[in-house]
Amino acid sequence: MDENQFSLKENFEFFQKTEQWIGASFRVNCAILKTKTYKGRKPEKANLSLLTERLKKSSQLTKGIDTILNTFEERLSRLEDTILPVYNDTENLQKSQQNIDRTLVLLDNVISYYNVPSEVESVIEKGPGEGGVDLEEYLHSLNRLSKAQKYFEKHIPQSVELENVSTLFLKGSDKLNSEFKTILDKYNTPMLPVVLLDLINLDGNKELKLPPVQIPEHTKSYLIKVANWLLDNGRDEYLTVYGKVRGAVLQRSLTMLRNHQKSVSGGSVHGVASSPMLRPKFQNRHEATRKPSTRRLHHAFERKANRMLLKASQTFEHSTGLTLGTRRASSHLDASYNGEEYDNEQEMENYLICVIALHKLMQVEQSLIKGIIASAHQPRVFELIVREAMDTIVQDGENIVSRAKKCISRHDFGTVLVVFPILKQLRSLKPEFERTVEECDLNVKSKFDSILGMLHSTGSKALEDFIESLRSDSVTQLPSDGTVHELTSNVIMFLEQLLDYTDTIGMVLAQDPSYARQLDKLKAADINKALLGLYIKKVLVQLNHTLISKSEQYNDAALKAIFRLNNNNYVLKSLQRSSLLELYLISEPKCEEYYYTSIQEHKKAYSQSWGKLLNYIWCDESPGNLFHGEKLRDKDRAVIKEKFAGFNKEIEDIAKVQRGYSIPDVELRESIKRDNKELVIPKYNSFYNTYATVQFTKNPEKYIKHKPDEVSAVIDRFFDVAAAEGESPLVSCDKFINDNCHFRDVDVDIDSWLSYVYLDNSNDKFRYQCPICLDKFRQKSHLQKHKRLHDVAPHFPEHETPFIIDIISEQFPCVNCRAIFKQKRMLSAHVKSEHAGKSFICEICTKDFKTKQQLRTHETVHSEVNPFECNFCHKKFKRKPLLNAHLKSHNDVREHECLMCNKQFKFKQQLQKHVLLVHTDIKPFCCAACGKSFKLKQTLQNHEKVHSETKEFVCEICYKAFKLKQQLMNHLKMHSNVKPFQCEDCDKSFKFKQQLQNHQLVHSGDKPFSCEYCGKAFTFKQQLQVHVKIHLDLKEFQCDVCDKEFRTKQQLQVHLKTHKKDAGFE
Repeated sequence: MDENQFSLKENFEFFQKTEQWIGASFRVNCAILKTKTYKGRKPEKANLSLLTERLKKSSQLTKGIDTILNTFEERLSRLEDTILPVYNDTENLQKSQQNIDRTLVLLDNVISYYNVPSEVESVIEKGPGEGGVDLEEYLHSLNRLSKAQKYFEKHIPQSVELENVSTLFLKGSDKLNSEFKTILDKYNTPMLPVVLLDLINLDGNKELKLPPVQIPEHTKSYLIKVANWLLDNGRDEYLTVYGKVRGAVLQRSLTMLRNHQKSVSGGSVHGVASSPMLRPKFQNRHEATRKPSTRRLHHAFERKANRMLLKASQTFEHSTGLTLGTRRASSHLDASYNGEEYDNEQEMENYLICVIALHKLMQVEQSLIKGIIASAHQPRVFELIVREAMDTIVQDGENIVSRAKKCISRHDFGTVLVVFPILKQLRSLKPEFERTVEECDLNVKSKFDSILGMLHSTGSKALEDFIESLRSDSVTQLPSDGTVHELTSNVIMFLEQLLDYTDTIGMVLAQDPSYARQLDKLKAADINKALLGLYIKKVLVQLNHTLISKSEQYNDAALKAIFRLNNNNYVLKSLQRSSLLELYLISEPKCEEYYYTSIQEHKKAYSQSWGKLLNYIWCDESPGNLFHGEKLRDKDRAVIKEKFAGFNKEIEDIAKVQRGYSIPDVELRESIKRDNKELVIPKYNSFYNTYATVQFTKNPEKYIKHKPDEVSAVIDRFFDVAAAEGESPLVSCDKFINDNCHFRDVDVDIDSWLSYVYLDNSNDKFRYQCPICLDKFRQKSHLQKHKRLHDVAPHFPEHETPFIIDIISEQFPCVNCRAIFKQKRMLSAHVKSEHAGKSFICEICTKDFKTKQQLRTHETVHSEVNPFECNFCHKKFKRKPLLNAHLKSHNDVREHECLMCNKQFKFKQQLQKHVLLVHTDIKPFCCAACGKSFKLKQTLQNHEKVHSETKEFVCEICYKAFKLKQQLMNHLKMHSNVKPFQCEDCDKSFKFKQQLQNHQLVHSGDKPFSCEYCGKAFTFKQQLQVHVKIHLDLKEFQCDVCDKEFRTKQQLQVHLKTHKKDAGFE
């Protein structure tokens, strides 16, 4: 009403304004007309009249409209008074209606809260994921429960409805948590070692490797939805679940990598070569899949080769100027490269690989966690993921440090060197590692620093203790020939190994205040090199003091001088041919000059040993009658005789002694010989020319035994015994050996091959050449022995490498079988007997033999006469070989050693059996009944009795019969109360050794047998076999009474007792 009234007023005002405008226009027009009157009044009068008339009409219209408007306004006023109350009442009714509607909506909502449990219960019971409902529907149901729970908590906190809703909501949340864990478990496959090794990318390939997808994108988005809902609703248990599951995956990945490295460690020092990315050299060759036994054999050869190479290296390198390739890093101080050193090297490499692999896995987990876990919770969860793996890595590092400290305590510094490559690699890895754990707890960050700290302190202690070991070296035995002391070569080799870790050792030494003070005096651009140079100086100075002190034990001044000369010359040459000299010059610029001066001093000291000989040939006091041609006096003749006799005796004594001296370096040896000649020959020439023609005796040949050229030849033979004693024929060729003196595809006789280092390499002495590999030999017999390598190797597959050893060490192999013989006639007899097809039958037991000699030997079994008696235990034997073999059981001499595991045996047959059983996978003896294969013929024969019904071994106590004698022996122990095998942990005793071994597994807690279906571990293999039958649902044993089936025979036997009890009760 108000709006309509307002519109009418506006119209009225419009009309008023229109009237005013018309009046104004009229007046204007009148004025215009007045101005025009003067021009033409008459034409305008008509217009004026017309305008006046129209103006009147307009006024009338205006008055009419005004009247209408007034009337309309009055009516509107009356209408307002009538309608406005009705309108107000209607508005109030509308508000009431709205309130009622809102009340009804709230009531429906509240009522729906009461109905939520019944409506969503079926959805909650089904759960999300496979076999359940869609995730969106499930989350919608949980949201409904959450709203209902909040309503009841706010308005009816003690109601039964709240309890029901809360229970159902908790159950649904738990199922959602379970679904989260189920999905994680579904994708908890650890990263395979080969994939992880490729990811590490150790082969130098710069191409970036993308990690394999851990969780697919669609599954990841599913997990994100679940995680967000759980976090929004205060259920953060999934954070711990995620950390534990992914932590277990990471730990299993490392464990598989560690086991993989151990499994391949026998085949290569660099175990990572098993990855396809890391073995391009042998991708298409059979050795890429070489069996562990062959790899162990390979390293057994390498250990033996390195021992002999170390002994021969001095003579060979100094005499020929050649080298035998890079020495293994393990041969630092110990001439015998034992298994522990190899284990330490392998453990070091495996540890480094595991650390790098852990870092890569941490990066993978870090990228995976970003989308699933909220950023605020990522550090805590990431710490939970890496905690166990980091603890394992720290523990492994502590084990390495502990082992290194034990090596330091026993002065095995060569083994300690594994600390430095680890320290070097970890320091280079530290920046990336710190970036990876930047947001983690300080505890995680400090673990990596603790490993570095332990390795740092251990390396520092090893370096200082090495110098101390030189100072307190207690070995008093010196080389009888004055050659380079083993300590000297060990020290040089130790220092050479440090060159690869200059920066690392420099940082270790920089923490020592004594080195820091000395460093201030040096002007070096590279601080690390300067520090290592200072250390080299300290080591070599202490070595020199120790050698001088040890040389005082020599009673012979000449030998003492030779010993010092050899060692100083060896140190100088070793420094010059390596980078050690460059570092030494930083700390001691005059070190070369010192060694040259020392060498000259020792040469001078050595030349004094000729003083007595020179006194005999000194010619300053020649008899005067000699120059005047007069007859010599008896006194003069006696003097000349004494001079010749003394010279003869002295030169022979010196030659005899000094031929045993050793000077390995060719240049030094020849210079000493040259100095000797320059010292002796001119004086002896003068002496000889003076007195050789003088008639001072009737038997001049008695005194004049050596001409000057003969004396020169005698001096040339000095220092030759050591080289002469080492000659041995060469029995190998370069076909089998690579540039680093490591063996290729075919293993050969190491002793024969290493004898090459003693050979004179003059080509005219090698007249016999192999037509296959073109190797040359001194003697024809050596060539024939060598050619057997080419004859035999093709008949043996690669996995039978152990038998190649016997082929080389023995002489005549049979190409039809693996039999080896030392003599050709024995091989011929073998071929005739084993492969000719003849048969000799025993008349007593009808047993068949291939030779008559075998039959005769067998016939002694049926004889009751035992003529050969042991003097120790009086046991008698039918044949003397059996007695001889028995006599070895009374001594503890074990002269047969396994090259692969160093285990020793008394008999060669035991060694052969050990190699066949432990180090090979060959099973040549097959059972015709069941097809099962065995390594030993005796094992096959015992097995074949299982298929036989004959039980020839009967117990004399209970008359129970057995198929095998061993079964009877074991059974007899059951009648005895003797339990000789006692457990050291709990003092429990057992009748059988196997029972004790099984019992000890209980104390150790080891469970080496795991189920491939569910992963459950067992202590014994039999337990695993029974367990697997549960998965396969196998029940092989059936009761004859009730046809009930059982998985084990023991279960059936227990069941049968129930039938016996029932029968007794009836």
